Amino acid sequence: MTRQDLSERQWVINWKPNSELTFFTKGRWLLDKKDKKKLQAYNAQLQHKKQQLAGEKRQPDDPAAIVQLEKEIADLEAKINLLKND
Repeated sequence: MTRQDLSERQWVINWKPNSELTFFTKGRWLLDKKDKKKLQAYNAQLQHKKQQLAGEKRQPDDPAAIVQLEKEIADLEAKINLLKND
């Protein structure tokens, strides 16, 4: 099946071992339940880390903490992109 065939069809079923069915629609794979839960958890962690970073920038007690939070935020964003693009 070519990409053109996939783009012309509305739904194509893709089976992942040990998980639920995922669907391809309009050029995107929809996430299964496990991936949705992971994505929600990563987004919650990301929001919390961003709030912590904003607080650290307002009151910089430890400059190393700012660098550490920026690194953690970058890691979380990478995980989210990897999960969305799988």
